Amino acid sequence: MTTGMTEQLSRTLFEYNSNDADFEDVWNLASVIEDVRRRDGNYIFDTADQDDDYSGFFDGGFAVYEVEDDSLVNEVWQDEAGQYDNFGQVYDELEAAS
Repeated sequence: MTTGMTEQLSRTLFEYNSNDADFEDVWNLASVIEDVRRRDGNYIFDTADQDDDYSGFFDGGFAVYEVEDDSLVNEVWQDEAGQYDNFGQVYDELEAAS
């Protein structure tokens, strides 16, 4: 999961009793994560909005990217600066550079 999505999801859960978040959105994300965990492959999760500033709450929109290189997964895990946030755009640039 990208840093931005992790921050947004954490904020949503931390402030759950005072926001309009729908628990079903969080449940759906958890179900997909569990399904993906059971598969072989390398996956990145991010919000579906490719221009997300991540300042709001999780609204249920997410994207799953299957990536070839597991080192990219490690880079996303270690990304404290958020350079892999808006992963759809970043991944398109990485693919174009290949």
